[in-house]
Amino acid sequence: MGLRQQRGITLMEQVVVIFIIGVLASIGWTAYDKQRTKANRADAIAALLKVADQMERCYQTTIPNSYNDCLLPADGNGILCFVVINISCPQQATMVQTKKGYYNISIASQSQDNYTLQATPVANGPQDGDASLTLDAKGNKTGPWPN
Repeated sequence: MGLRQQRGITLMEQVVVIFIIGVLASIGWTAYDKQRTKANRADAIAALLKVADQMERCYQTTIPNSYNDCLLPADGNGILCFVVINISCPQQATMVQTKKGYYNISIASQSQDNYTLQATPVANGPQDGDASLTLDAKGNKTGPWPN
Protein backbone atom coordinates (compact mmCIF):
# COMPACT_ATOMS: atom_id res chain seq x y z
CA MET A 1 0.00 0.00 0.00
CA GLY A 2 1.50 3.22 -1.11
CA LEU A 3 0.82 6.73 0.03
CA ARG A 4 -2.17 8.43 -1.53
CA GLN A 5 -1.49 11.67 -3.30
CA GLN A 6 -3.32 14.60 -1.70
CA ARG A 7 -5.77 16.49 -3.93
CA GLY A 8 -7.49 19.81 -3.23
CA ILE A 9 -7.11 22.08 -0.22
CA THR A 10 -7.70 21.41 3.43
CA LEU A 11 -10.31 23.02 5.64
CA MET A 12 -7.59 24.92 7.51
CA GLU A 13 -6.32 26.45 4.27
CA GLN A 14 -9.86 27.54 3.39
CA VAL A 15 -10.32 29.18 6.81
CA VAL A 16 -7.03 31.08 6.42
CA VAL A 17 -8.06 32.37 2.97
CA ILE A 18 -11.49 33.47 4.25
CA PHE A 19 -9.85 35.23 7.22
CA ILE A 20 -7.47 37.14 4.94
CA ILE A 21 -10.35 38.17 2.66
CA GLY A 22 -12.30 39.36 5.70
CA VAL A 23 -9.41 41.50 6.96
CA LEU A 24 -8.89 43.08 3.52
CA ALA A 25 -12.62 43.74 3.14
CA SER A 26 -12.86 45.44 6.55
CA ILE A 27 -9.92 47.72 5.70
CA GLY A 28 -11.44 48.51 2.32
CA TRP A 29 -14.89 49.21 3.77
CA THR A 30 -13.48 51.61 6.36
CA ALA A 31 -11.60 53.55 3.70
CA TYR A 32 -14.67 53.60 1.45
CA ASP A 33 -16.90 54.84 4.29
CA LYS A 34 -14.51 57.71 5.10
CA GLN A 35 -14.37 58.77 1.45
CA ARG A 36 -18.18 58.61 1.15
CA THR A 37 -18.53 60.85 4.21
CA LYS A 38 -16.08 63.36 2.75
CA ALA A 39 -17.85 63.31 -0.62
CA ASN A 40 -21.26 63.85 0.99
CA ARG A 41 -19.91 66.98 2.72
CA ALA A 42 -19.95 68.60 -0.71
CA ASP A 43 -23.74 68.87 -0.25
CA ALA A 44 -23.27 71.04 2.85
CA ILE A 45 -20.41 73.07 1.40
CA ALA A 46 -22.35 73.89 -1.77
CA ALA A 47 -25.39 74.94 0.25
CA LEU A 48 -23.35 77.07 2.68
CA LEU A 49 -21.59 78.86 -0.17
CA LYS A 50 -24.89 79.46 -1.99
CA VAL A 51 -26.56 80.86 1.11
CA ALA A 52 -23.47 82.98 1.88
CA ASP A 53 -23.65 84.40 -1.65
CA GLN A 54 -27.31 85.24 -1.14
CA MET A 55 -26.52 86.83 2.23
CA GLU A 56 -23.96 89.09 0.54
CA ARG A 57 -26.46 90.04 -2.17
CA CYS A 58 -29.02 90.83 0.50
CA TYR A 59 -26.49 92.93 2.42
CA GLN A 60 -25.65 94.95 -0.70
CA THR A 61 -29.31 95.64 -1.55
CA THR A 62 -30.45 96.83 1.87
CA ILE A 63 -30.21 100.44 3.00
CA PRO A 64 -28.57 100.79 5.42
CA ASN A 65 -26.49 97.70 4.69
CA SER A 66 -27.53 94.96 7.11
CA TYR A 67 -27.66 91.17 7.35
CA ASN A 68 -30.61 91.40 9.76
CA ASP A 69 -33.20 91.41 6.96
CA CYS A 70 -32.01 88.20 5.30
CA LEU A 71 -34.15 85.15 6.04
CA LEU A 72 -34.15 81.49 5.01
CA PRO A 73 -37.12 80.29 2.93
CA ALA A 74 -39.28 77.44 4.21
CA ASP A 75 -39.15 75.61 0.87
CA GLY A 76 -35.45 74.81 1.23
CA ASN A 77 -34.42 75.80 -2.29
CA GLY A 78 -31.43 77.73 -0.97
CA ILE A 79 -32.63 81.15 -2.14
CA LEU A 80 -32.93 83.71 0.60
CA CYS A 81 -35.86 86.03 0.95
CA PHE A 82 -35.13 89.70 1.43
CA VAL A 83 -37.76 91.48 3.46
CA VAL A 84 -36.54 94.94 2.51
CA ILE A 85 -36.70 94.50 -1.27
CA ASN A 86 -40.08 92.75 -1.13
CA ILE A 87 -39.26 89.39 -2.71
CA SER A 88 -42.10 87.00 -1.98
CA CYS A 89 -41.49 85.03 1.21
CA PRO A 90 -44.63 83.08 2.08
CA GLN A 91 -42.95 81.32 5.00
CA GLN A 92 -39.63 81.69 6.75
CA ALA A 93 -37.87 78.83 8.44
CA THR A 94 -35.14 78.67 11.03
CA MET A 95 -33.61 75.69 9.23
CA VAL A 96 -33.71 74.23 5.70
CA GLN A 97 -32.35 70.97 4.30
CA THR A 98 -29.66 70.82 1.66
CA LYS A 99 -30.49 69.61 -1.85
CA LYS A 100 -29.57 65.98 -1.14
CA GLY A 101 -31.01 66.12 2.37
CA TYR A 102 -27.79 65.22 4.19
CA TYR A 103 -27.53 68.46 6.21
CA ASN A 104 -29.71 71.16 7.76
CA ILE A 105 -28.64 74.75 7.05
CA SER A 106 -29.40 77.46 9.58
CA ILE A 107 -28.34 81.01 10.39
CA ALA A 108 -26.63 80.37 13.72
CA SER A 109 -26.13 84.06 14.47
CA GLN A 110 -26.98 87.25 12.67
CA SER A 111 -26.33 90.96 13.23
CA GLN A 112 -26.17 94.11 11.18
CA ASP A 113 -22.61 93.48 9.99
CA ASN A 114 -22.04 89.74 10.54
CA TYR A 115 -23.66 86.32 10.26
CA THR A 116 -22.71 82.72 10.89
CA LEU A 117 -24.21 79.93 8.81
CA GLN A 118 -24.19 76.37 10.13
CA ALA A 119 -24.61 73.02 8.38
CA THR A 120 -25.59 70.24 10.77
CA PRO A 121 -25.93 66.58 9.69
CA VAL A 122 -29.52 65.32 9.58
CA ALA A 123 -30.23 62.92 12.46
CA ASN A 124 -30.28 59.27 11.36
CA GLY A 125 -29.07 60.30 7.89
CA PRO A 126 -25.99 59.10 6.03
CA GLN A 127 -23.88 61.88 7.61
CA ASP A 128 -25.17 61.37 11.16
CA GLY A 129 -22.19 61.60 13.50
CA ASP A 130 -20.23 63.90 11.19
CA ALA A 131 -19.12 67.30 12.51
CA SER A 132 -21.02 70.50 11.73
CA LEU A 133 -19.60 73.05 9.30
CA THR A 134 -19.86 76.81 9.79
CA LEU A 135 -19.14 79.82 7.61
CA ASP A 136 -19.31 83.47 8.64
CA ALA A 137 -19.47 86.79 6.80
CA LYS A 138 -15.70 87.20 6.92
CA GLY A 139 -15.12 83.81 5.31
CA ASN A 140 -13.99 82.07 8.51
CA LYS A 141 -14.74 78.35 8.40
CA THR A 142 -14.94 75.76 11.16
CA GLY A 143 -15.47 72.05 10.92
CA PRO A 144 -14.15 69.51 8.41
CA TRP A 145 -13.79 71.79 5.36
CA PRO A 146 -11.41 70.50 2.69
CA ASN A 147 -8.01 72.21 2.46
